[in-house]
Amino acid sequence: MTLIDSVSFLDEYDQFFGIKTETEFKDRIIIVKSINKPLISKIREWKNLKDMRNELLAHNLRIGKNGEFVFGENVADYDAPRTIYDLFLLSNLIQFATTTINSEFDSELKSIQLEYDNKISNQSIILTKEDVSSITVDLLMKANELKKKHNRDYEFRANKTNWDKI
Repeated sequence: MTLIDSVSFLDEYDQFFGIKTETEFKDRIIIVKSINKPLISKIREWKNLKDMRNELLAHNLRIGKNGEFVFGENVADYDAPRTIYDLFLLSNLIQFATTTINSEFDSELKSIQLEYDNKISNQSIILTKEDVSSITVDLLMKANELKKKHNRDYEFRANKTNWDKI
C-alpha cells in the first residue's frame, strides 16, 4: 500500500463508507467502523500523511496551485511514514481494515464480483499476452517515427516480462 493509496483509502472511508451508503447497510457499517477504529486512529497519528502525499508524490514536488517546489530543509519534517517499517505498518493497518470490510460484506462482494465478471466477459476486450506485445510494438513503432520526425533521440526502455511466470 503506497502513501497515495492510503490517503485515497481514508478519503473513501470517511466520505462515502457509511455516509453515502444504502440504508440497509448502515448498521453493519457502524459495527465495521467500530472494529476498525483503533486501526484507523493509528493511521491518523501521522498528521501530515495527506500533505506528504499531495506535495511530494501526487503533485510532483509542488505545494499548492501556484506550483512552488518543495525543495528545501522542510522536506524531511513531514509527520508521515518515512521508513520501510512505517510503510509496512501503514500497509498492514489498511489491509486489516479492508479485511474487516470484506469479511462483513462477503456475500455482497461475491455477488458484485460475479456480476462484474459476467459484464467483462460479455462486453469487454480482455487482453492476452500476445495482444499486449502487439500493442506495445505498434505504439513503439509510431513513437519512434515521431521521434525521428521531431529529430529526437530518446530511448525507450520496455519492461521485460517473463510471461511463463505470470
